Amino acid sequence: MYQKSFLRLEYPKYPPAPPNGHFLLITGGATAVGSDAIQLARASGYEVMTTCSPRNFSRARDLGALHAFDYNSSTLREEIVAVLKGKGVAGAFAIGPGSVELCIHVLGQLGEGCRRLVVKASFPWPKEDPKDDGEYWGYMKWVDDWNKTTSEIADAVGVETKFVEGAELGRNEVGKVIYENFLPCALAGGGYIAAPDPHIVGSGLGYIKEALDVQKQGVSARKIVVTLET
Repeated sequence: MYQKSFLRLEYPKYPPAPPNGHFLLITGGATAVGSDAIQLARASGYEVMTTCSPRNFSRARDLGALHAFDYNSSTLREEIVAVLKGKGVAGAFAIGPGSVELCIHVLGQLGEGCRRLVVKASFPWPKEDPKDDGEYWGYMKWVDDWNKTTSEIADAVGVETKFVEGAELGRNEVGKVIYENFLPCALAGGGYIAAPDPHIVGSGLGYIKEALDVQKQGVSARKIVVTLET
């Protein structure tokens, strides 16, 4: 969200910066990445629009989202466009399955006050992990084709898409700004919280498989945690 070659948002502050009049679309607001992104954007002064299940609406708002949309709504695109139409939009941060396509179609319908850039923070992952190298490379070929298709869709409506690489934070000023200048003060002052809430499946290495099985079933707004035995 902050790197100069991506959304280049204003840096977060504690106490939070006052609203700057710009909106940011962050999908997957109940995920670990989404929960962090919402809090960072709000601390930077942006009004956040997010997507999640209705049971997580309240949680998303508690984290700083101005509005939460049901990601299963058949009219999701239209609902988001209706709220953002005519407003200054800083772009979109796409997290979760179907989010890239959603963000492309939303930004493609907004006017000149919109930065038409979708930052791709994730890509589709199969329900079953690849069993061998053949399946893995077959899947990666599918991802490459998916990426090309979404880029073509984006080009058709004048939207740019870019994958973000987290390791870049260690090579530029953003890591220092977030992890040294902002987070210690915000955490100490209660202006930033660890989210989603942890779901502890057990203590000890023997619970790792159980944790993975729980994760495969689909977990929303919870972190799966295995604690160390004492």
